[in-house]
Amino acid sequence: MGKRKTATLQSIADDHNVSIATVSRVLNNKGNVSQSLKSAITRTLIDNGYEIASKVKISNTVVVFVPDYANPFNIDVLSGIEKAAKLSNYRMIITRTKTTTNNIDYYLSLIEDINVIGIISLSPFSDANIVKRLNDIIPTVMCSDYIYHKDLSLVSIDDTKAAYNATEFLIKSGRKKLIHVTSTLNHNYAVMRQEGFLNACEDNKIAVSENDILYFSTINYDLVYSQLNYYLQVNDNVDAIFASSDIFAAAATKAALNNNYRIPEDIAIIGFDNIDLSNIISPSLTTVNQPRFDIGYQSLELLREKINKSNRIEKQIFLDTTLIVRESS
Repeated sequence: MGKRKTATLQSIADDHNVSIATVSRVLNNKGNVSQSLKSAITRTLIDNGYEIASKVKISNTVVVFVPDYANPFNIDVLSGIEKAAKLSNYRMIITRTKTTTNNIDYYLSLIEDINVIGIISLSPFSDANIVKRLNDIIPTVMCSDYIYHKDLSLVSIDDTKAAYNATEFLIKSGRKKLIHVTSTLNHNYAVMRQEGFLNACEDNKIAVSENDILYFSTINYDLVYSQLNYYLQVNDNVDAIFASSDIFAAAATKAALNNNYRIPEDIAIIGFDNIDLSNIISPSLTTVNQPRFDIGYQSLELLREKINKSNRIEKQIFLDTTLIVRESS
């Protein structure tokens, strides 16, 4: 005796925001339905006791969008995703994305030849509506970089709070002339870390001009070092640097030493992420520690909940950060 049907075709169509005709095409293995949507509906049909016209392979593949492969931060996050994926018997595929786009067809094209059951994105999205449309088709979790929305799932940290605390630490240690070295603002984390920096300066009556924030489009050590080396030559009153990544902070350290600054006596430097580099360079970096592995691990666990329908409420999970104080401050 077959499994008793526990849902109607109409209710399954409603769950996937499609017509009953689309569900019927999947049930009868006919017609043109995108592979990702077909996989999702097939899983629901089988879970509810329906027999597909011909055997359809259920995927166990999740895809991870990454903005680049060079950022050491991403390596630890991916390790966390991979660990959780193995425990859930999921296969993980990593796909690099280009600069944020408002075209959902671009994201769908990245997975058109892959039978995917879920997406984790470390890459920034430019619009919450894009994520919502993608999530309607394939369960999606934003990881680390995110756009906040109550109807979208994410795992990250409170970037604004972490940046505020790091900046205030510099100010409370007596620093008066601070600069912020960060990524361009197409990265949502950069927007929030800049907000935390500016809020801390304002609350402590520290003046900040446009020239005190240096933007870089890529996390490139040599480029940041070159520009900061020149900046410190023509701005000799800087006594603190808050950088939105440890790579930026390491480049700032080299530039400061090259300009005969004593660290931390003349200038204090704080980075962000606590990658291995921060404890290797000399002087070692004070930095904001992100639980990178846990961010990745929890992202996959949250995605698994969404895939298994064990949680129909979108979740926003924020993990704690800590300021690791070392020699640079």
